[in-house]
Amino acid sequence: MSRILRFIYIISVVIRGYERLLVWVARFGFLIYPLYGIVSWFVTSRKDRVRNRAALVEALFSVLAASAVSLLIRRIWHRPRPFTQGKIARITHEDNASFPSNHTLNAVTAAFSFILSRQSGGKRLLGWALLQGISRVFAGVHYTSDIIGSAVLAAGCAVWVHSSQRLRKLSRQLAYVCTEAEDILRQK
Repeated sequence: MSRILRFIYIISVVIRGYERLLVWVARFGFLIYPLYGIVSWFVTSRKDRVRNRAALVEALFSVLAASAVSLLIRRIWHRPRPFTQGKIARITHEDNASFPSNHTLNAVTAAFSFILSRQSGGKRLLGWALLQGISRVFAGVHYTSDIIGSAVLAAGCAVWVHSSQRLRKLSRQLAYVCTEAEDILRQK
């Protein structure tokens, strides 16, 4: 009997650990993306610096486009959050529109943009974005359809920006100018 009780106790500890992790990811998981961007901007080989920075600028353009789409959708349609419909929220959140999930939208947009630009961290960031989306559902602040819809919108925005020759050229130019300015400042 004591083995059964010990097994049940261990299972409950493991489950509580996963719950805590999911709540943490739901609240703070988005911070991985700016951190990744800052580290990638400054820690890259000299040879690949402009190309990697252009991918970061392109990802930023993609996130800005996705945010504009999100703002438009939220002005047109207000979907109530799950916790206003009786589900318990595991994190505090204001009662604004549930769709789209901005956390998921921005995370998937950035990750998908990195994948399109053939950046090494893109697939790992996409996995983190999906975990973040799942954690937002677990936390009771989004529906599963919010996450799926946000991921589809995100992919569309990333593809749109990546296929725009004008935005890709602007990304490369901004990355080049920033890199040249940095090199000039380092020489002084």
